Amino acid sequence: MGYPSNLILAIQERRHIRWRICLPLILLVLTGSIPGALFLRHADAGLIKLLFGFVIILIGVEMLFRDKHPDHTNPSGKSRLMLGLIGLLSGLLCGLYGIGALLGAYVSRVTRDSHSFRGNLCMVFFAESTFRIFLYSYWGILTPDILLSALQLVPFMGIGLALGMMAGRRLNEALARYLVVIMLILSGISLVLSNLSAVRFSG
Repeated sequence: MGYPSNLILAIQERRHIRWRICLPLILLVLTGSIPGALFLRHADAGLIKLLFGFVIILIGVEMLFRDKHPDHTNPSGKSRLMLGLIGLLSGLLCGLYGIGALLGAYVSRVTRDSHSFRGNLCMVFFAESTFRIFLYSYWGILTPDILLSALQLVPFMGIGLALGMMAGRRLNEALARYLVVIMLILSGISLVLSNLSAVRFSG
Protein backbone atom coordinates (compact mmCIF):
# COMPACT_ATOMS: atom_id res chain seq x y z
CA MET A 1 0.00 0.00 0.00
CA GLY A 2 2.84 2.40 0.70
CA TYR A 3 4.58 1.80 -2.61
CA PRO A 4 3.03 4.62 -4.71
CA SER A 5 3.03 7.11 -1.82
CA ASN A 6 6.71 6.48 -1.09
CA LEU A 7 7.56 6.98 -4.78
CA ILE A 8 5.64 10.27 -4.93
CA LEU A 9 7.23 11.65 -1.76
CA ALA A 10 10.73 10.49 -2.74
CA ILE A 11 10.40 12.35 -6.04
CA GLN A 12 9.00 15.43 -4.32
CA GLU A 13 11.83 15.55 -1.77
CA ARG A 14 14.61 14.29 -4.08
CA ARG A 15 16.78 17.36 -3.40
CA HIS A 16 16.90 16.46 0.29
CA ILE A 17 17.88 12.79 -0.13
CA ARG A 18 21.28 12.03 1.41
CA TRP A 19 22.69 8.77 0.10
CA ARG A 20 25.10 8.41 3.05
CA ILE A 21 21.99 8.11 5.23
CA CYS A 22 19.59 6.07 3.14
CA LEU A 23 21.96 3.78 1.18
CA PRO A 24 23.24 1.82 4.24
CA LEU A 25 19.63 1.42 5.41
CA ILE A 26 18.56 0.21 1.97
CA LEU A 27 21.29 -2.45 2.11
CA LEU A 28 20.16 -3.48 5.60
CA VAL A 29 16.48 -3.82 4.73
CA LEU A 30 17.24 -5.72 1.54
CA THR A 31 19.48 -8.06 3.53
CA GLY A 32 16.67 -8.63 6.02
CA SER A 33 13.98 -9.18 3.40
CA ILE A 34 15.09 -12.66 2.33
CA PRO A 35 15.20 -14.31 5.79
CA GLY A 36 12.06 -12.35 6.64
CA ALA A 37 10.18 -13.84 3.70
CA LEU A 38 11.32 -17.33 4.66
CA PHE A 39 10.24 -16.71 8.24
CA LEU A 40 6.80 -15.56 7.09
CA ARG A 41 6.36 -18.78 5.12
CA HIS A 42 7.31 -21.16 7.92
CA ALA A 43 6.80 -19.52 11.32
CA ASP A 44 4.55 -17.30 13.43
CA ALA A 45 6.17 -13.92 14.00
CA GLY A 46 3.56 -12.80 16.56
CA LEU A 47 5.74 -13.07 19.66
CA ILE A 48 8.70 -11.37 18.03
CA LYS A 49 6.50 -8.53 16.78
CA LEU A 50 5.08 -8.18 20.28
CA LEU A 51 8.56 -7.74 21.76
CA PHE A 52 9.54 -5.29 19.05
CA GLY A 53 6.37 -3.32 19.75
CA PHE A 54 7.55 -2.74 23.31
CA VAL A 55 10.98 -1.71 22.00
CA ILE A 56 9.37 0.82 19.65
CA ILE A 57 7.29 2.29 22.49
CA LEU A 58 10.35 2.66 24.74
CA ILE A 59 12.38 4.34 22.01
CA GLY A 60 9.48 6.68 21.21
CA VAL A 61 9.06 7.65 24.87
CA GLU A 62 12.82 8.26 25.15
CA MET A 63 12.71 10.50 22.08
CA LEU A 64 9.72 12.37 23.50
CA PHE A 65 11.30 13.17 26.86
CA ARG A 66 15.00 13.40 26.10
CA ASP A 67 16.63 16.77 26.52
CA LYS A 68 16.55 19.00 23.46
CA HIS A 69 20.04 19.21 21.96
CA PRO A 70 20.89 21.76 19.29
CA ASP A 71 23.04 19.30 17.39
CA HIS A 72 21.08 16.08 17.81
CA THR A 73 22.00 14.93 14.30
CA ASN A 74 25.71 14.79 15.19
CA PRO A 75 25.98 12.52 18.25
CA SER A 76 29.25 11.31 19.71
CA GLY A 77 30.54 8.62 22.05
CA LYS A 78 27.85 6.43 23.53
CA SER A 79 25.13 8.32 21.65
CA ARG A 80 26.74 7.54 18.30
CA LEU A 81 27.09 3.86 19.20
CA MET A 82 23.46 3.69 20.32
CA LEU A 83 22.36 5.46 17.16
CA GLY A 84 24.28 2.93 15.07
CA LEU A 85 22.64 0.03 16.91
CA ILE A 86 19.20 1.56 16.41
CA GLY A 87 19.95 2.00 12.71
CA LEU A 88 21.08 -1.61 12.37
CA LEU A 89 18.08 -2.96 14.26
CA SER A 90 15.59 -0.74 12.45
CA GLY A 91 16.87 -1.76 9.04
CA LEU A 92 16.74 -5.46 9.83
CA LEU A 93 13.26 -5.17 11.42
CA CYS A 94 11.89 -3.44 8.36
CA GLY A 95 13.35 -6.09 6.09
CA LEU A 96 12.35 -9.03 8.26
CA TYR A 97 8.83 -8.09 9.31
CA GLY A 98 7.89 -4.93 7.44
CA ILE A 99 8.01 -2.92 10.68
CA GLY A 100 9.01 0.57 9.60
CA ALA A 101 8.31 2.49 12.82
CA LEU A 102 11.78 1.96 14.27
CA LEU A 103 13.30 2.91 10.93
CA GLY A 104 11.33 6.15 11.09
CA ALA A 105 12.67 6.79 14.59
CA TYR A 106 16.23 6.33 13.37
CA VAL A 107 15.85 8.59 10.32
CA SER A 108 14.24 11.30 12.47
CA ARG A 109 17.40 11.35 14.59
CA VAL A 110 19.85 11.69 11.72
CA THR A 111 17.98 14.28 9.65
CA ARG A 112 17.61 17.98 10.39
CA ASP A 113 14.17 18.82 8.98
CA SER A 114 10.93 17.28 7.78
CA HIS A 115 11.93 17.48 4.10
CA SER A 116 15.10 15.47 4.69
CA PHE A 117 13.19 13.06 6.92
CA ARG A 118 10.54 12.36 4.28
CA GLY A 119 12.97 12.16 1.38
CA ASN A 120 15.40 9.70 2.96
CA LEU A 121 12.77 7.56 4.68
CA CYS A 122 10.59 7.27 1.58
CA MET A 123 13.62 6.42 -0.56
CA VAL A 124 14.43 3.52 1.77
CA PHE A 125 10.82 2.33 1.81
CA PHE A 126 10.53 2.60 -1.97
CA ALA A 127 13.67 0.52 -2.58
CA GLU A 128 12.60 -2.05 0.01
CA SER A 129 9.06 -2.28 -1.38
CA THR A 130 10.34 -2.77 -4.93
CA PHE A 131 12.49 -5.68 -3.84
CA ARG A 132 9.78 -7.13 -1.58
CA ILE A 133 7.12 -7.08 -4.33
CA PHE A 134 9.29 -9.19 -6.65
CA LEU A 135 10.45 -11.49 -3.85
CA TYR A 136 6.98 -12.07 -2.39
CA SER A 137 5.50 -12.63 -5.84
CA TYR A 138 8.16 -15.22 -6.64
CA TRP A 139 7.61 -17.09 -3.37
CA GLY A 140 3.81 -16.93 -3.54
CA ILE A 141 3.32 -14.66 -0.51
CA LEU A 142 1.87 -11.86 -2.62
CA THR A 143 -1.27 -13.45 -4.10
CA PRO A 144 -3.81 -12.00 -6.57
CA ASP A 145 -6.36 -11.67 -3.75
CA ILE A 146 -3.93 -9.63 -1.65
CA LEU A 147 -3.06 -7.47 -4.65
CA LEU A 148 -6.74 -6.85 -5.38
CA SER A 149 -7.39 -5.85 -1.76
CA ALA A 150 -4.48 -3.41 -1.91
CA LEU A 151 -5.70 -1.87 -5.17
CA GLN A 152 -9.13 -1.27 -3.65
CA LEU A 153 -7.52 0.78 -0.90
CA VAL A 154 -5.38 2.92 -3.23
CA PRO A 155 -7.97 5.76 -3.55
CA PHE A 156 -8.12 6.11 0.25
CA MET A 157 -4.33 6.08 0.41
CA GLY A 158 -4.27 8.87 -2.19
CA ILE A 159 -6.67 10.99 -0.15
CA GLY A 160 -4.62 10.48 2.99
CA LEU A 161 -1.41 11.30 1.13
CA ALA A 162 -2.86 14.53 -0.25
CA LEU A 163 -4.11 15.60 3.18
CA GLY A 164 -0.76 14.75 4.76
CA MET A 165 1.16 16.73 2.16
CA MET A 166 -1.07 19.77 2.68
CA ALA A 167 -0.70 19.53 6.45
CA GLY A 168 3.06 19.13 6.13
CA ARG A 169 3.36 22.45 4.33
CA ARG A 170 1.63 24.23 7.22
CA LEU A 171 3.35 22.60 10.21
CA ASN A 172 6.55 23.99 11.68
CA GLU A 173 9.54 21.68 12.09
CA ALA A 174 9.24 21.26 15.87
CA LEU A 175 5.58 20.28 15.68
CA ALA A 176 6.20 17.94 12.75
CA ARG A 177 8.96 16.13 14.67
CA TYR A 178 6.73 15.92 17.73
CA LEU A 179 3.94 14.36 15.69
CA VAL A 180 6.39 11.83 14.23
CA VAL A 181 7.33 10.71 17.74
CA ILE A 182 3.69 10.48 18.82
CA MET A 183 2.84 8.40 15.76
CA LEU A 184 5.84 6.18 16.53
CA ILE A 185 4.57 5.50 20.04
CA LEU A 186 1.04 4.84 18.77
CA SER A 187 2.34 2.42 16.13
CA GLY A 188 4.25 0.55 18.84
CA ILE A 189 1.11 0.34 20.97
CA SER A 190 -0.88 -0.89 17.97
CA LEU A 191 1.78 -3.52 17.26
CA VAL A 192 1.67 -4.73 20.87
CA LEU A 193 -2.13 -4.90 21.06
CA SER A 194 -2.59 -6.65 17.71
CA ASN A 195 0.03 -9.29 18.45
CA LEU A 196 -0.83 -9.67 22.13
CA SER A 197 -4.21 -11.13 21.23
CA ALA A 198 -2.63 -13.40 18.61
CA VAL A 199 0.00 -14.71 21.03
CA ARG A 200 -2.58 -15.19 23.77
CA PHE A 201 -4.89 -17.06 21.40
CA SER A 202 -2.11 -19.34 20.14
CA GLY A 203 -0.97 -19.99 23.68
